[in-house]
Amino acid sequence: VENGELKKQNNELRKALDRSQEQLRLATDAVSRGKAYKEEMEKKVSSLEGQSHDLASDK
Repeated sequence: VENGELKKQNNELRKALDRSQEQLRLATDAVSRGKAYKEEMEKKVSSLEGQSHDLASDK
């Protein structure tokens, strides 16, 4: 295999690695956003459950 061919293959592998790293970064960001959203919704649900319990107690 010629040196030029090895350089070409190396460049292709680097590009593929860069794409994979970017996909991983995007996926990690999406997971983080999903976790933050889940926590926010759990707080809202907890608050609503507390309010409904308070309303039921008032009756």
